[in-house]
This record gives sequence, C-alpha cells and structure tokens, in this order.
Amino acid sequence: MLSFLEEMQNREKGQIFCWLFNIGIEKEWYTDRFRVKNPEEDRVVNHMEEILLLLSRKQDILLLRREPDARFLKEWQELGFAVPEIICPDKEDETKTITQLILEDGKALKSLKGRAYRENICLIPYGVTDSEVELAKLCCMEMIGSTPVVTKRTNSKLYAKQLVERLSLASPVGKICVGFDEIQKEWYCLHKRFGRIVLKRPYGASGQGLYLIENETQLDRVLHVLKRSGGENEKWIVEGWYEDKTDLNTQIYICDDGRIEMLSIKEQILEDTVYKGSAFPADLPGDRVNQYAGYMKAVGNKLYREGVRGIVGIDSIMTDREMFPVIEINVRFTLSTYLSMMPVQFLNRYFCSMYYRVTLSDDWSYTVLTEKLKRVGLAFDKDRKEGIFCYNHACIDRNIVGKTGRLFVIFVAKQREGLWNLRFELEKLLKEAKE
Repeated sequence: MLSFLEEMQNREKGQIFCWLFNIGIEKEWYTDRFRVKNPEEDRVVNHMEEILLLLSRKQDILLLRREPDARFLKEWQELGFAVPEIICPDKEDETKTITQLILEDGKALKSLKGRAYRENICLIPYGVTDSEVELAKLCCMEMIGSTPVVTKRTNSKLYAKQLVERLSLASPVGKICVGFDEIQKEWYCLHKRFGRIVLKRPYGASGQGLYLIENETQLDRVLHVLKRSGGENEKWIVEGWYEDKTDLNTQIYICDDGRIEMLSIKEQILEDTVYKGSAFPADLPGDRVNQYAGYMKAVGNKLYREGVRGIVGIDSIMTDREMFPVIEINVRFTLSTYLSMMPVQFLNRYFCSMYYRVTLSDDWSYTVLTEKLKRVGLAFDKDRKEGIFCYNHACIDRNIVGKTGRLFVIFVAKQREGLWNLRFELEKLLKEAKE
C-alpha cells in the first residue's frame, strides 16, 4: 500500500482491510508485577473493539469478539458510516486476545481464508505480535505494521527517551534510573523545581505504570509497593511533571518507501495521566504547527531507518515557552488513531471525543441515552452535521460488561466553541442521571 491517507479517503473501493482490535499487547512484553488484575475492567477494554467501525469501509472485514447490537448497526449506517463483513469466534474468553480466539476457531479461519483466496486482503491489527504474524500467514493475508521485534523495542518509553537524545530534541527534565535508590535520589533533586514528579515504567497504556508523586509520603508509599513487587534492577523514567501545558497526540503513517504521512494532530484531554478524550483539529498558532510538523517528520524519518512501518502515535507537550516533541511513542494504534478520519467523513467540522464511566441500569442504557439526546436536541443531526453520537454499544450493555460501563461519544460542531457547549450539556445530563 503506497498511501494510507489516499486509501482511507477512497471509501468505495481499493484495498480490502481486515481490522483487528488486539488491545493489551503490552501484556506480552513483560510480566506485570505492578498491576492489580481487574477482570471487569479488562472486559470493558476488550469490548471497546467497536471503535473499528469508525475506520472500516463496506468492502472490509471486522474481527470482533461478538456481533454488535442490530439497532446500533442500523443507526450507525444512518449516520453515514459503513458496516462491513463481521466475523466473530464462537468461543468467548475474556482472558484471551481476539487474535488467539480467531486462531482457535476453525469456522472463523475458514471464512478468512475463503475471502483471502478470492481477494487481496491486508490485516491491520491494533499492534503486532507473533500471534498476528501467525494469523496473517495462516490466512494468506498481507499485514500492515512493524515486525514484532521492532514493535516491542520501539514501544518502550525508554526507547522514546533515548531517541529524543539521539535527535537532540528538547525533553522534560529528568532521566532514566536503575533501581529504587536512584529513583529516590532523582525525585528529591527534581522536587526542588517541580510540584509533582512522574515515575514511568517502560511499558504501559492508558496511564498504567505511571505514578504521580507529590510528596515524600507518596514517594515512600509507591516505593514500598514496588519493592514488594520486586524489580530492584528495572529501569524507570523519572521526570518533572509540567502542570500548565497542552498535551498533543500526532498520528503518522510511515510508508514502505519512507514517506511520512501526517494523519492528524489532536489535543489530548487527560485526567492527570489517564487519557479521557481528544479535541481536533488542535488549536495551535500556525508557526508552532509548522515547527511541530517538522519535528514529527524528523522523528518519522528516524523511526523509518530503525525499521518502523505503518501507524505510529506520538505524544507531545507544549507549554507557553517550551515544546517537547516526543514524550511517548506508540508503534501501534491508539484510541486516538481510530478518530483520525472523522474530518474526511464530515468536512469543515470540529470534533471532540470523550469517554465517561457510567453505572448501568434499566434507567441508564444505550437506548435510554440515545432517546434522551434526541428529545433535548443534542443528538447528531445528519442534515446540519452537528451534535452528539455514541460510537460504542457493547461497553454500555449490561449483558456484556456488567454494572459499570463506559460511554464513548463524539461531539461534532461547526465552530470550536460548539464542542464545549455540547460537552457541557451532555455532562449535565449524566450528572442528573446519577442524582
């Protein structure tokens, strides 16, 4: 594939993609001693897979854990999105990745092989491990992405920190520490300048493996937990936490011939270290956008030379005086990636995605929410191309995720200010539902 942008803009024909949401691949890169297992949370994360519908086209294939709700798919088509062929494994097992489930399902494999025999199909996973390579090979599909070895190496936060140094780019104050004594020493040094210090382990997504430490009591508590978990000689990143900043995420596509395609620049909405949503296009002065784009191209060129291919997400920070182009590199898809083609779907609009934790009941469900949005005039209007729509049903289905779910919504407006008005009105409804 020569150009991801051109391929995605051509919605009616072209290369057939097989989309796969194998989120959680970081678990295959280390023995996670520092994370308390939460089966309910893992179930919700697994069923975020319906986000694939934002990118898929009619000719494509979706590999999902279960068939989406029929009403949700009908409403999705009414919004102007395509619903492709959906293949699901017969077995449900939340402890396994979707890739593993497909590999163990003879019927699903037969369906994939049948289409691959007739058509040229390209597998696009969330991230690449040996399992996705096996699936592509078994079903005679090509695959977009880096090799498993390159993916693991370049997804490390240690790699990102070292890459910044090799490119002589500005980086947050801090360093890589080995062992708890070095962590403690660096924390005291940085705390003279910063109110909070962030401690990062090499791998982790959505805030996992990140510890914000404000005082000595918190430092002692975190170090106590980490010492009990082992890992005395592990490497950690210790950096100052910049309070007054703009968090950015840039999605690039690294082509096989070395071209770097800029897919989007979004402003990240964070709750301390946890991703909550994105606003885009990012509201940045033109001169800073040009400077930032130049940094992204330089980083992309370096990644290409080190074997990276396909989708890459780069997190950055801007303050009034400083720009840190690379905070983290994700050589895989992120939740933000799947939103990147919204400006192609709806021209000349501003967008904001958010997710909210919600308690599910008969009085609070997908149906109740969508009907309420329609009654109060907040639901997405196909003619005006403005309003709110939910892009995931499974995560607010009690039969799938239990009592606690996540509401994933997108706000669409003609003006940037309209996004915040829509968000305010929705959050008011959510607050009323709790009372």
